[in-house]
Amino acid sequence: MATTKLRKELRMAFLIITSAKADYTSPLISQLETSNEITLLTDETLLEKNIRIHSQDKFYLPSDTTYSKISHLLDESWQKRIESFRNKYAFRQKLKKVFPDFYFDRIAIADLKNHVFNFKKNSNYIIKPETGFMAGGVYEINEQTDTQQIAEKLNQELNYFKKIYPNIFSDKLMIEEYVDGDEYAVDMYYDDAGNPVILNIYHHPASNSAYPQLLYYTCQTIFDQHHQSFYHFFKKLNASFEMKSFPIHAEFKYSSQKKLIPIEFNVCRFGGMGLADLTYYTFGINPVEHFFNNQKLNFEKAWKKNKDNYYGWLLAYNASGYDTKLYQPDREKFKKFLSEHVSIIHDVSLNYKTLPAFAIIYFSTKNIGAIKTLLSLEFKKYFVKK
Repeated sequence: MATTKLRKELRMAFLIITSAKADYTSPLISQLETSNEITLLTDETLLEKNIRIHSQDKFYLPSDTTYSKISHLLDESWQKRIESFRNKYAFRQKLKKVFPDFYFDRIAIADLKNHVFNFKKNSNYIIKPETGFMAGGVYEINEQTDTQQIAEKLNQELNYFKKIYPNIFSDKLMIEEYVDGDEYAVDMYYDDAGNPVILNIYHHPASNSAYPQLLYYTCQTIFDQHHQSFYHFFKKLNASFEMKSFPIHAEFKYSSQKKLIPIEFNVCRFGGMGLADLTYYTFGINPVEHFFNNQKLNFEKAWKKNKDNYYGWLLAYNASGYDTKLYQPDREKFKKFLSEHVSIIHDVSLNYKTLPAFAIIYFSTKNIGAIKTLLSLEFKKYFVKK
């Protein structure tokens, strides 16, 4: 089928491609369907009509499950650039010039139990699938670790995630040295001229290992301390990648040596599971719309009204070890607990039967102690027998 007419009708220069299952969790995405400039359509429609995406087009993929389905419809130059980010091993190879001493390797899961780690060089390592997200299959390895046991857990976990998110998780493992320090995430995009535009910076503090993506928050202090460092990093990075009109959700460690070390980048989108919407509840702007319109955000002005506030995103997990066929969340009890510590701005209910969580909560507080309280959450308190 000829695509010239379709491209005109669908305004292909501004395109959001969602999963046919509508598994994205951002109401801001659906609001953009009414835009005169942006077209929202499913991956099934794209495949059915054989619509091609060319190098000059501007597009956004809310769900990681979409790319593997439609990648063959993208211009070859897009495919190469995206794959160099999505594959964590390829990404580390690309960064080798910037971080020449950073150790990384790759192995098959089956070889993990016999792999020899050099604990004299590094006391800890991180293993994770070459492709994946939501910290699925991520484990820390030290000298006391039973790697055979980890390999068994890893297989079980990946089988679970592959059912929920098909064609995302690789059977190849990435090994890299462990970076000690605070974890941060950045939602940014390269504009039409290739300049970095930062839309939000989040702190991702450590939490219960059973709930790894529990909480992210932002505040003016984070921007004051880190905005310039992130901006210069992305500016330097683009000397190698030469990206334009390209959104990225990036994760970093700020090491004890005061260095920013990239952990992984998720591309063609901002923070998943509704994290990107925290930008809206903090600054009142739609980050996806800003990307398509090539707009920046004046952070100095944006923080004036809310300089003493912390704004957070919390993923309400299914209780670890509880079978959701036998247990269900007590949403009201959970929200009552939250209200005692923070102000709930907005909440999104999730299908706990098919997803690993039952809600997303956006909140604000003036008390950093409240955030520390939330980090010790145990969701077994908020699940009851059916």
